[in-house]
Amino acid sequence: MEEPSERETPHGVDPDAWKAVVMGQASRDLVAPHPEPAEAPEDELEREALTDPAARFREEHDPQPTLWRVVVLVVVAVAALSVVFGLTR
Repeated sequence: MEEPSERETPHGVDPDAWKAVVMGQASRDLVAPHPEPAEAPEDELEREALTDPAARFREEHDPQPTLWRVVVLVVVAVAALSVVFGLTR
């Protein structure tokens, strides 16, 4: 008599067999794994990215709010408050 495998019940049915019927294609991986190993290991890719000389010259985003951002924020806040207090009357 055969021993049931780890993924099978004593009746010989995979416990996750219902997923293919109920969930259809969503039960499978959307993208099949690549059949070949990676061309470069993750450590090598990370090391190359950190030593990239062009990365130093990218412009950083200025976190300071500009005048237009402040004006738009105040207008939106006043409009929201006018709607809220207009509905409470």
